[in-house]
Amino acid sequence: MKRKNIRRRLISAAVCLLLTMLTLTGCGTCSGQAVDNPKKTIVEFIDAMQSERFDRTAADAAMSCIGNYSTLGFEKYTEVNDDLLERTLFDMLRNSYSVEFTDDSLAPIPSSYQGRDMTVSGTQAFVRLRFSSLDISAMSEPLSEIVTEVGADRMLMGETYETEADAIALVEEVFTEQFVSDGDVSGYSKEHGITLEMAYIDGGWKIMVSDEFYDALLGR
Repeated sequence: MKRKNIRRRLISAAVCLLLTMLTLTGCGTCSGQAVDNPKKTIVEFIDAMQSERFDRTAADAAMSCIGNYSTLGFEKYTEVNDDLLERTLFDMLRNSYSVEFTDDSLAPIPSSYQGRDMTVSGTQAFVRLRFSSLDISAMSEPLSEIVTEVGADRMLMGETYETEADAIALVEEVFTEQFVSDGDVSGYSKEHGITLEMAYIDGGWKIMVSDEFYDALLGR
């Protein structure tokens, strides 16, 4: 009987040590029934935003991942838009999105979980991530300088810009030459360290969009 008790203590100690090692190596401590990984919703949101053609289906798919807003205003880009510059900027912006997790596993996790970059407790989760996107404000200064220079040169050659439409046409032309035709805007990428709150709603994880994340999505 004593031998069995000692053996039981050894097994118990070994299990505790193993769990401690798993915690220290980042696999996390966990308990409770398995649920979908909240990170999957974040990846699905980015995938929807980066659809080859951002149409109503893509907009609806993106919004299905959001829990605290009925709209983020992105659906307006699914309609025919005569503002070439705005549409081009939006397409460049959404294609620049990049998400990185410390632990990139999307496997199901327990409903109570503590990992390297994620904490889950029942219907609430917090996910830490690195989100990259274009910094539109960083692009505006060089664009303004080039537009001013090109406009001044052309005015010396007799061209006039009497209306707002004329000025906008010049901006679109310069923007296309400098940022679209070249295709390399990596120098204007900005990385954000963000913690996203997630809520388990109607059988799935939803992103609770913060002001910080919304600004990053808009390239601010």
